[in-house]
Amino acid sequence: MIAFPLACSRLIRTTVSTTNIPISPPGKPGGQLHHQNEGSLLDADHPANGVPFARRSTAQGCIGGTQANLAGQTLPLSPKWKFNTGIDYNTPLNDDMNVTAGVFYRYQSAVQFDILGNPKTRQDGYGVVNLRVGLEASDYASRGWSVELFVNNLLDKNYYSYLFDRSNRFTYPDGSDRTALVARYDRTSFRYAGIRGTLEF
Repeated sequence: MIAFPLACSRLIRTTVSTTNIPISPPGKPGGQLHHQNEGSLLDADHPANGVPFARRSTAQGCIGGTQANLAGQTLPLSPKWKFNTGIDYNTPLNDDMNVTAGVFYRYQSAVQFDILGNPKTRQDGYGVVNLRVGLEASDYASRGWSVELFVNNLLDKNYYSYLFDRSNRFTYPDGSDRTALVARYDRTSFRYAGIRGTLEF
């Protein structure tokens, strides 16, 4: 654990507000196409001075080497911008089945993983593309089945689901102050493909 001097307050006050932003497509799709669009603006930051971060230097905002002014910096795991957009396509193949397809894109802006604003645990914004194509029963309500091929994270955009700084757990014989980061990935952090289906009876 990070050792906080006794003079440092460990009380962290925050303000949070969220705004959902309607995203309208540039033109209305046809009857076989359907848009999916949504976005959000998250305003979550530290409003007060004196939030401690022991490993920060004076140049990085520390006060007396023990406290950092994090006013205005975002909270951890709180990207300022997030949005999702996609297009679904569905058209009859014959009397019994339809062809379906879709392309989807989601984006989030930079995110900080450490509550005290460690500059080493910040991740830049990224976007992920998912694709799918398949078949489904033309009368899905009464004869529910579908099968589709999908590729998620098409561009193989690797990103962290969490990032830890564990530098304070290690010491080195030469006395150097090195960085030791521990990263966690989700399955969606890498490209993967497969076949999935549904059957209702």
